[in-house]
Amino acid sequence: MESDINRFLRLRKRDAPQWWLDLRVCPGCEQHWLVAQEERFNDIWIMRRLSQEDASAIETQNRWPLDFDHYETLIRIGAEQGHAARFWDSREAIHIVIDLVGQRASISAAEVASLVNVSHSSADALLSQAREAIALRGYPYPWAAIEVRPY
Repeated sequence: MESDINRFLRLRKRDAPQWWLDLRVCPGCEQHWLVAQEERFNDIWIMRRLSQEDASAIETQNRWPLDFDHYETLIRIGAEQGHAARFWDSREAIHIVIDLVGQRASISAAEVASLVNVSHSSADALLSQAREAIALRGYPYPWAAIEVRPY
C-alpha cells in the first residue's frame, strides 16, 4: 500500500547538506508542504504547511524556510514525540554524529549521548571520530565512506 506522503508530488528536493528536505504539493487541494524525512535514526516524517509565498520562494529563488535546516532539529522533534531509537552497536551512529558536529561544532558529548541514545563514553568516542572525519574530509561529507573504528 502506498503511504500517504508518497501521494504528495515532490516539486523540489533540497541539496546537501539538507538532503532530508522536500517541497511537496497535495495533488487534490494543491496545498504546499515542507517535508522533512529523518530516516537514519527515528524514521519519521515531519511536515509543515507552507504559504503560496514560501512555496514560490523555494521554487523560484531556492530560498527555503529554516524550520528543519538542522538534522539535530529532526532528532529532537522525534524525541519529543516519543521516538527513541537505539543502535545495537553505538558505533553505527557515527554518520548521525558527523551531521550533528558538522552543523554545530560546539555540540557536547552529553547532548550527543541524549540525542542518539548512547552512553557518555560512547558519545565521547563518536565525537572524536566525527571531528576527525570532518577535519580530514570536510562537511558535508561522503558519509558512506566513513570507516567505523572500534572504541
